[in-house]
Amino acid sequence: MNDKTPEFWAAVLTGLKNAWPQILGALMAGLIAYGRLIYDGAI
Repeated sequence: MNDKTPEFWAAVLTGLKNAWPQILGALMAGLIAYGRLIYDGAI
């Protein structure tokens, strides 16, 4: 795979755009879990 071609980066960006809801959901779930740990005093 040649990472210097524009088609490669277009495919990467398209994949990220399509997966953005899952990525954002995972980040939000992680932040909520971390906040709950801090609130409970576990960390």
